[in-house]
Amino acid sequence: MSKYQCKKYVADSRRGDGSQKVISFLLTSPEDILDITDNFILNALDKENLSSAIGTYFYRFKNDSSPFIKIGECTRKEGISVRFKRGWHGTKKYSDSYLGKIKGNKETDSRFFMEINKISSENPAYFVFYEHCLSQSYPKIDEIYAYRTHRRLYKKVTLSPERMNGNAMLARKLIWHKSAFSEVFRCKFPDGSEYG
Repeated sequence: MSKYQCKKYVADSRRGDGSQKVISFLLTSPEDILDITDNFILNALDKENLSSAIGTYFYRFKNDSSPFIKIGECTRKEGISVRFKRGWHGTKKYSDSYLGKIKGNKETDSRFFMEINKISSENPAYFVFYEHCLSQSYPKIDEIYAYRTHRRLYKKVTLSPERMNGNAMLARKLIWHKSAFSEVFRCKFPDGSEYG
């Protein structure tokens, strides 16, 4: 059964004001993401007052030995809900669609969409979103750091569409929440409690 947990946290960099939240969704069906009319994730983001938040997000399988599907960031002023809707509930004609692409008369599904369709009660996944303090952060830096950590650990990339800069020292000391990747890797909140 799909569910979520939401907790306030303090970033390990001590940036932010301590009122930011991290929310973890246990996904047991692709419909948890793809349902347009009564979306589980969008409803919870709204309930937790996170719809218009910016931050870093992770998609990962719960039980896979190479669990991370995608690492991303949202800095659009409309917030994570609009990013989520455009990615999953928009048209493939959108340049930021997660569903796939249309080129001429040819329509193709994205690898990201294909991975999401593998979610089931036997193969659950998590969507985890770290809210960032708007005036004290730049989520792209956190995305780059998490992406690099993933590449170092797994010797491969995620389905993030951007090619990351090859400079290993880039953004080393500008991380807003350096532990985010390792917390999502361990399926734990910043306070050490498990997602469930």
